[in-house]
Amino acid sequence: MEPLIFGYIFFETFQKVEIWPKIEKIFEFSSLFVSVPAIIQKFTGWGINNPFWRAEETRRAVSWFGFPNAVGLFLAPLTVICFAKFWRLIFAKEKKTRGIIFCLFVFLTNVLAMFFAKSEGALIGSAGGCLFYLFYFFIWQNNDKTREFIFWRRVFFSMFFGVLFLTFCFPISRNYFVEKITLSDHSGQIRRQMWSETWQMLKDGRLITGAGLNNYQTAIKKYHAEGFWLDKNQPNFKENVESDESFRIEHWQPLEIYQYPHNIFLNFWSEIGLFGLLAFLFVSAGGFYQFAKSDSEERKIKIVFLSALSAILIHGLVDVIYLKNDLAIIFLLLICLLNKKNK
Repeated sequence: MEPLIFGYIFFETFQKVEIWPKIEKIFEFSSLFVSVPAIIQKFTGWGINNPFWRAEETRRAVSWFGFPNAVGLFLAPLTVICFAKFWRLIFAKEKKTRGIIFCLFVFLTNVLAMFFAKSEGALIGSAGGCLFYLFYFFIWQNNDKTREFIFWRRVFFSMFFGVLFLTFCFPISRNYFVEKITLSDHSGQIRRQMWSETWQMLKDGRLITGAGLNNYQTAIKKYHAEGFWLDKNQPNFKENVESDESFRIEHWQPLEIYQYPHNIFLNFWSEIGLFGLLAFLFVSAGGFYQFAKSDSEERKIKIVFLSALSAILIHGLVDVIYLKNDLAIIFLLLICLLNKKNK
């Protein structure tokens, strides 16, 4: 309830006031407050309470949070916002060198923090948000015909298609890409198992109501498996399981009951039911609608909010992007800013 109340007060108070520069600075310094400790943790292990995440060979930064994914969940949309500001300053009439350097520093620091937290979903989400912004910036937003703009537009498209081409040329990168998209890697298989159990729970009389607020862990117990087999599609998998103990140990994955099912649709469906899910989707779609009906000047600012929202939604396909106080406030801030009108 607190983020909803905050969002309402923010919208009613600031909906016709241009406060974006102040919000932007808040986002920048907030992200540094999270990313800098995460980078320090990577090299020192300081402040990581979990022994597995603290161990040097398996270290994952947690910053001020209790778990690594929280770093990426917080930083992904803010990284996109900082990235967008960097490009906006590059093509500003009056270039502010300090601002450009600071934005680049914050962006790189955030990316490093997410990398050290090993939050792949956040990295993919922020990459998606940044690409969303760049495509709009270089194709639709600007009619800039200056030599500098044309040069950078060519650089962007050359790099984009070059990386895409090289990704599919080399088997290692191609297989990695396919594994992530099809959720065939280790974490992907865990999520698919969770989603399967959650869907069974919802189908069993909870399609409308869901499990209830904070009741997912209790409701899912009946449908939860203690573990499952990884890579079941390997040749001779059944024979290897029956005959090779080391193979069984390697491919058996114990599965705990998480607080949420780690999917944007199933999270809301299980917490607040089908109508709650539809309400969240309606609010999210409303952000895109408000952007579409804005005039060209408003879009130049709102594309930043929309790109950050896109990063959140992409990341939400494999994680919990709203049901946490800081994440809920960031989401609602973006929705309010997308609904904001110029004076």
